[in-house]
Amino acid sequence: MSVEEQIEDVIRVYEEQFSLILEDLLSRPKTTPILVEEAALLPHMVAPLLTDLHHAIWMVPTPEFQIEHYKKREWIHRILDQYDDPGLAFSNWMERDSGFGKRVAKQAELINLNTMRVDGIFTFNQNYELVRRTFHESKYISTLANKFTF
Repeated sequence: MSVEEQIEDVIRVYEEQFSLILEDLLSRPKTTPILVEEAALLPHMVAPLLTDLHHAIWMVPTPEFQIEHYKKREWIHRILDQYDDPGLAFSNWMERDSGFGKRVAKQAELINLNTMRVDGIFTFNQNYELVRRTFHESKYISTLANKFTF
């Protein structure tokens, strides 16, 4: 299966899983911000639920950041050891996830939702402050929020 086919497959799975998350989203106060670390909350599915498009931010890792941090996860090696070529499996996995991240970021930006690129330059506290300010001041800095980089 090509990387593009894998990305499409992941999107289909997340679209199916969205119904499991929908009840939680609908039960929150409408003005509660949503911070998304990619995955099953796809921008085109969340946008209709927002009273303000700037009440959500999609955090998307750079490929380098994602690879660096995935390699540190202990469980990843248990999965990769199941393959004949663990290095190739990891490379394909990261290529798929990177493509998915790019797709999510593009989709969010096309419908004017906030995205933040996570590349590890900022500390956790700096990231927190950027997110807090974005949600707190969204009416005033909404056009800038689309371009933050972590």
